[in-house]
Parts: sequence; structure tokens; C-alpha cells
Amino acid sequence: LQGGNTLVGPHPPGAYAVPAAVYAVVGTGWSQAHLLSGALVIWLCWDGMRRLGAGLPAAAALASCGLVWTQATNAGVDLMAAACVVQSVSWLVASDRLRVRRAAMWWGAWMGAGFLTKYTAPLFLWGPCLLAAWWVVRGRRWKSLAWGFAAFSVVAGIWYATHGREVAGYIGASGDAANPLLTNRDLLAGPWWGWERMSWYPAVVADAWGIPGAAALLFAICMGGIAKRRAGAWAAPLLAVAGGWLALTLQIQRQDRYLTPAAPLLAAAVSGAAGWAALPVLAAGAYGAARIYGRSGTPPANRDYAHGWPPDGGDFPWMHDAFKPVSLVPEAWQLDRAVQAMAAAHGADTGTVALMLDEQGEVPGFGVFLSAVTRHGHRWDVATVMLMDRGARAGAPPPAAVFVGPFTTDAWPPRRFRTLFAVVRPGDQKRLSWVDRQGFVLSDSWALPQGMEGRLYVLPEGAPDAGPDPLPEPGTAEDNTPVPPG
Repeated sequence: LQGGNTLVGPHPPGAYAVPAAVYAVVGTGWSQAHLLSGALVIWLCWDGMRRLGAGLPAAAALASCGLVWTQATNAGVDLMAAACVVQSVSWLVASDRLRVRRAAMWWGAWMGAGFLTKYTAPLFLWGPCLLAAWWVVRGRRWKSLAWGFAAFSVVAGIWYATHGREVAGYIGASGDAANPLLTNRDLLAGPWWGWERMSWYPAVVADAWGIPGAAALLFAICMGGIAKRRAGAWAAPLLAVAGGWLALTLQIQRQDRYLTPAAPLLAAAVSGAAGWAALPVLAAGAYGAARIYGRSGTPPANRDYAHGWPPDGGDFPWMHDAFKPVSLVPEAWQLDRAVQAMAAAHGADTGTVALMLDEQGEVPGFGVFLSAVTRHGHRWDVATVMLMDRGARAGAPPPAAVFVGPFTTDAWPPRRFRTLFAVVRPGDQKRLSWVDRQGFVLSDSWALPQGMEGRLYVLPEGAPDAGPDPLPEPGTAEDNTPVPPG
């Protein structure tokens, strides 16, 4: 877990804890290890839900959610964030209004784990903290609060104290609509209180469960408030969901997977007679999801992540297209050949090599290639080369950023390299011109699916190492950032 001392991926190191543990036990040769990782994270979610009083209706609600299936079958980081959030909320409830010190410490520890997993996890944690604050003030539970904060600090404090600057840089870049490295351009527009922004994530809920499933879920949650449960077992999960929805609405990026922590929280709020009344509909949704992920067929190569109001909801009980499995077959992309060619050109099992991929063209992502590198036993640091469009001013080449992990330093991991593997479309001048400017020489190439080519580049002996282009100074001839009139 080299991510323990640098910001990689770009998530904090806890994002990879469960998959890394699974691969450490079963090795990297088992192609289904990611499913075991997903199953373990689902168990963590269920353990937290059970602590909140969840039963069979809640289990059906979780199993009928398309977001959960998509994340579980891909060892998704957002599902791990969901597990940390529901665990934290469940221990807060188990603390009996912060009377039980041990439970209060677990509340803080799991909150710290959420902070160490993904930067969207805290968005779902501030709402329950308001409930905790009310309990502290009303019951004078200051000691329990201190123990919870101490546990949080032990888990997350040291890492954030040493990585705060990098984290702030990443979060700031992610929230900047003008950032040229922002690959997700489906941004929320208008004021945060506008209908488009306020309704987008509720539409995701309707699509994730299907309209009948979402209606049954809403009915069971609303009626579940009258069921006799432990203090906060109904309010705390809903405060977490409301806080997460509000925070996601305030920021500009919209990704349905960001809402994953809401899935086990909403499911856990299903209880009582209303939950049993909704069970047939929720069970039908779970059956449809299991059939889609278990049946044969040819699903699309990429998902359509479009959501909006009024929601489509899919063809219940079959899930929405945004959550169906995809058919991208890594073997067709000759990953082993690419790694073997890189190894022959690089000549060592350590050092830095680079990948330049066109992930928008239905190409396997960087993670798939990194898995192949690990499977072959290489211990390279792998730089990811991403080109930035900074405007359309004629004659200015597109600058590039090259990083092994976003916002790391040149000290470690190293950001300069001499071997580059690229997956490009012939005639892609944007990428090929950058390769030429760096002085690379084509060593080998072969045809790949979707009209792509795999190209291995090396630098000739004596040439300086390739690395990040310095960003041009604003206003210079090399700066192609659009300038507003006047």
C-alpha cells in the first residue's frame, strides 16, 4: 500500500484497503477477486444496517438498488465510502445518545475511515453530527464526544496532517469548472436552488430503484418513522442522506455513483409493517437486478449515465441502463502484449513507465492496465499522461500534465520516464503531437478494437527524460487560454 505515504489514485489510501487485502490473500491471478472484495464491502454495509435495526425488507431494498450492483461488481470506491458512512451512523445510534463510550469511539473511528476512503464520504457525515451535537448539549456528553474525536484523529488525523495541502489542491481542482483536467463535463448548471440541480440526484434515486421500487422505498421510509426503534435509528440515516444530497447539489460535478452512500442508509430506514408491505415490490427489483447481472447476453461497451427529471426509471424490474453491466472485454485489448513490450523496452522491474490512454473512446481504463502490470510481477511506478484542452487559439500546442498520482511531488513517485505505451486513434494529432515534442521514437505498434492502435514509444539514448510540460505563463504566445473580451 504505497498510497499510505502519498496521494495516489487520487483517493486516500483507505480506498484500496479491502481490495488490497483480498489480493494479498488470494494473489493477483484470480480474475474474480474483485467480486470477493465487493462482497466483503457489502457485508460491511449490512453489518451497519443490522445495527440500525434492518431486517429482510431492508435487505431487499439494498439488493434492488442498481447503484449497489454496479459498485459491488467493480470493487467500487464509492461503495467502500458507503460502508464507512453506514458503519459510522450505526455506531452513533448504538451509542444511545452518546451514553456508551465504546460505541462513541467506534462512531469516530468509522468517520475517520470514511475520510480516509473518499472525499465524498464526509458529505454524508455532517448531518448525523448535528444530531450528535444535540445529544451532547442536551445530555452533557462532552467526554463521549472527546473520545469519539480522539478515535477520529487516530484514524485520519495523521494522514490529513501530512497531506492536507495535496488534498486541498485536488478538491479545489475538482470543484473548478474551468479546470482543463476535469474529465467529467456533465456539470450542474445554474444556482444551487434551481430545479435542475435540486432534482438531479432525486432522479438518480428513481432510476437506481426504478419508479415502482423508489415509490415503495419512499412509502416504507415515511411510514417507518412511526415504528418503535432505538433513538436515532430512523432520523440519523435520513439526516445523513439529506446532508449528502444538499452537499452534492452545492458542488458542480454530477456523478450518480457519488450518491452510493445513500443506498444502505435509505435501505436501513425501511422497517416495521410498512417495510413488509413494500417487500414484494422491493423483492421484484432485487430479482430483476440479479437476473440482469447473472444472465448471458451482450450488454453495451459503455454505460449511459444520463439522468434527469422526469426520471426514466428503467423498465422495472429491470434496472436502468446506467447501472447495467458492460461488455468491455480486456483480453481483446492485448494487455499482456502491451506489458511484455513495455518490460522489454524498459529493461527493469522498477522505475517509472508511462501510459497514455483515450478513456473516452471505450478503451479500458488505467486501472485495468495497472492490474495487468501487477499480474506480471512488475513493480513499476506508472505515470498517467493526460492532455489538457486549454482553449482553441490556433497554433498553440495543447499543454500536458503527467502524473503518477495527482498532486504528488517530484520527490516520490518520480514523474519522468523513458518508456511510454499509448492507446490512440490513428490521426489523433492532440496526443501524437505531444509524443513528438517529447522526442519519443515509435518502437512497436499493433491494431486494437474500436479502430484504436497500441503504440510503444521509447526515448533514444542520450535524450532527456520525458515529463510534465511547464504550464505557459498567462498572456504569453504559448498560453491558449481564452481571454474574455475587454
